[in-house]
Amino acid sequence: MDAASEEEPIQEEMVAISAGPFVRGTNDGGFDEQPQRTIFLDAFSIDRYEVTNHQYQQFVTATG
Repeated sequence: MDAASEEEPIQEEMVAISAGPFVRGTNDGGFDEQPQRTIFLDAFSIDRYEVTNHQYQQFVTATG
């Protein structure tokens, strides 16, 4: 058996993130990290687990 066939099945668990303020950046970091500011995000969902290279390859193969 190869490593790809032994990989865990895709987990499609999503986590709901509430709308609200998010502090972005820093006042002490590099030029591309400044300035620190608060932005307001809409509610969104995000995968609980990262996508593996194998899962991404499955997606690419399936969708062209």
